[in-house]
Amino acid sequence: NTVVPLALILNELLANSLTHAFKHTEKGTMGIDGRFEDGFLHLSVYDDGPGFTVDFNNLPPSALGLNLVKILSAQLDANFQYITHPGRSEFTFLIPMNV
Repeated sequence: NTVVPLALILNELLANSLTHAFKHTEKGTMGIDGRFEDGFLHLSVYDDGPGFTVDFNNLPPSALGLNLVKILSAQLDANFQYITHPGRSEFTFLIPMNV
């Protein structure tokens, strides 16, 4: 119940980074950080692309991948957000783990 939605989220975000973040450059950095703490998986998926502006409450139907991330996050009962830092765009997830 957790692994498949999580794998689909990671696949979608990494594919988006490869497709969009490095469109105008020959080099880039992307990564995944995660840790278990206090019954939660803290997960971060990031790249050093230019980032984008997004309103997750009003995603257009054409944003199929981000809509999928939103739906799968809800399925995992996860809190997630998109953050841009100088030189880094990042999706962070807080996923309750029943272990």
